[in-house]
Amino acid sequence: MDSLNTELLVARYFYCNVCTIGLLYINGSFKCHTLEREWISPDLIPTGKYKVIPFYSAKRQAMVLKIYRPDKPNYNDEIHTGNFASDTTGCILVGNQPNYDDYAIYESGLAYNKYIMPIVNNLTIGQTCDIIIKDITYNKIMECL
Repeated sequence: MDSLNTELLVARYFYCNVCTIGLLYINGSFKCHTLEREWISPDLIPTGKYKVIPFYSAKRQAMVLKIYRPDKPNYNDEIHTGNFASDTTGCILVGNQPNYDDYAIYESGLAYNKYIMPIVNNLTIGQTCDIIIKDITYNKIMECL
């Protein structure tokens, strides 16, 4: 597979029994926030480096980024829109405004269209890019880059 010269980094920093919130960097530049299931969920994508491929999601009826996991190649872990952990079964949601009181992320569609769709549109079938998922503490965010 061909590789697009783009790297995504999800730096998780907020963990609770409802959700996990992180930061999304693209090529080393902060872009938006992420939201996933609670940190103890078996659906949470393990930390590590993965390939991302363009994928047509029948559930969303749209092109999304699929995180290819060699340990679970038939899983459809995606990067897509949503506001709450209940909007995902293991995928990564993106948004501009995290809300720690509501355990939510808002302006998801805006963030998705601005940061994720250009990657989807630039990847052709057979091309990939990398995503790194790390667990960090908030004061360690700059050290992970």
